[in-house]
Amino acid sequence: MDGGQIFAELQDAETGLRLGHATMDIRYHAGGYDPQTVSPGQSLVMLMEFQGIDAILPAGHGIKLVLTETGEDYLAPACGNTCPVTVNGGTFSFPQISRDGSNILATPQNSEAANN
Repeated sequence: MDGGQIFAELQDAETGLRLGHATMDIRYHAGGYDPQTVSPGQSLVMLMEFQGIDAILPAGHGIKLVLTETGEDYLAPACGNTCPVTVNGGTFSFPQISRDGSNILATPQNSEAANN
């Protein structure tokens, strides 16, 4: 079919705070620039990637991955209800980078910046 998407959201597992999000058209499940036809009922392995996220999680907090058909700030797929998507389990992994203060990028901020 021509459509269907997965919306992925990374959250702090303790607070639900959104750390990052992405959306992917399932026709591009294998990567690349050329869409592939997806048939109803077909099972797929989707290769999704988040851009680097610089987030601080308090000790003991985990990361939760939430997968849905659409998400906040995104339009539903053009095919609408004619292309429902079901998400079945999978593998989620990511590298953990320990920061010691010597390898961070401190951006210049003025006193009126939203994150001050």
